[in-house]
Amino acid sequence: MYPQATCPLLLIFFVLFMLKKVYRSMNSNLQSQLTTLLDIHELLAPAGTSLFSQLEARAAPNVRLVRAFDIHNTFTSADPSIHAVFVKKTKSLISPPSNNSFDWLRFSHVAVDAISAYLPNAMLAPVAFDTVMRTVTLRTILVGLLGVDPSEVDIDFPAVDFVTRGINELWRLSKTTSALPPNLLSEVNEHLRHWVSDVPNPLEFIIPAYETMWRVVALTVALTHSDAKTRENFRDYLEQPFLERFRHFPHSGPSVEAIIQEILRLYPPTRHISRTIAEIPVPSVPSFLGCRFSRTVTKVADIETIQRDASVWGAFPHVFDPMRHHPERCVAQHWAPQAAAIIAAAILGRELEIVEGEKLGGREGWEGWTIRDIDDAQSASRMD
Repeated sequence: MYPQATCPLLLIFFVLFMLKKVYRSMNSNLQSQLTTLLDIHELLAPAGTSLFSQLEARAAPNVRLVRAFDIHNTFTSADPSIHAVFVKKTKSLISPPSNNSFDWLRFSHVAVDAISAYLPNAMLAPVAFDTVMRTVTLRTILVGLLGVDPSEVDIDFPAVDFVTRGINELWRLSKTTSALPPNLLSEVNEHLRHWVSDVPNPLEFIIPAYETMWRVVALTVALTHSDAKTRENFRDYLEQPFLERFRHFPHSGPSVEAIIQEILRLYPPTRHISRTIAEIPVPSVPSFLGCRFSRTVTKVADIETIQRDASVWGAFPHVFDPMRHHPERCVAQHWAPQAAAIIAAAILGRELEIVEGEKLGGREGWEGWTIRDIDDAQSASRMD
């Protein structure tokens, strides 16, 4: 009698097992694109979700960065202790315990020193626009944020150029299945550890600070260099790099903050944000069955689309118009927009000859854009 009762149960479990395998195979690598403000908000700020679940959802799509850069920080790990250490270290960098505020005046001097150190390379012949943007930004981050002393270690242009190109190449390859160059990461790390010797893996802090910022700096310079009033506004901010000046609307023009916010809106450095979550497609099934039939879905927040949505931003959302942020609706409280503005201001403060290419670039795509330092070139010709 017992064997007869057992057979149907075994059959049921066998059918469930096979259904589960078929279901998983049919629903592997599912991806969902989110383009509404409500859906994106629910994805990025889910209510009633544990810290671990949020970290896990963020880390899974970023596993490619572990392969490319061997970084294990809050962006690539679901470990709350790693998250806590990273957040604490980052806060100590942008809000030093000594005075609980970042020294923006020193940072502006560092940015000016960076452009002064590297622009002589563009004195006699034009240099690729993105090369200047990348190298000046990284040097400013190394000295102004991570505390590297250029009087003690040589932050020479060829090495910084190599590191920034290496980061670009590794980032590009991380999005593919192509093999990574065998020695590129170790050579990048060799330079970085020479400069930042007190951090075991400098890329864990350099990638978040530098990788998106240099592109914001590049877009800021590209979009404002031909407007004399805007350049004057940036120069004033460079001399007084404080929050009041950052938010100041001069005459009838936009504030520096409004310009940066509009660039971040129209050209978000992170166009898509992914989260990988487990979901039960049929919520009415019993929980003991639902967990067996859960599927993993990567949900992608389309930041670029929502930030160009006419229902959110009004008429002409594709037009660069910093004045749409006046009066201020969303006050920036973060370090990065001010830092990007200061680096851009240091570059805009020079007399430059900028030749524009056919289109604006991002991480790549700056073909045709070049920079020539008119100040130093004229000084050199007078000396001759």
